[in-house]
Amino acid sequence: LHPLFSFLLPLISSYHLSKIRERRLKRREHLLAMKTKGREGSDAYNQLLHDQWTQHFLA
Repeated sequence: LHPLFSFLLPLISSYHLSKIRERRLKRREHLLAMKTKGREGSDAYNQLLHDQWTQHFLA
């Protein structure tokens, strides 16, 4: 392999990992925000799940 490649690969993979971590944090924040909204939040979440399931089975 090219020496430059061995230098670039760790950079690319660490960048990729940071992106994944960032996305995971955003999703967790989103879920927490839905939880903290309380009852109406969970109702909306259940409705969302229900819609997703029905779409999944009808598709």
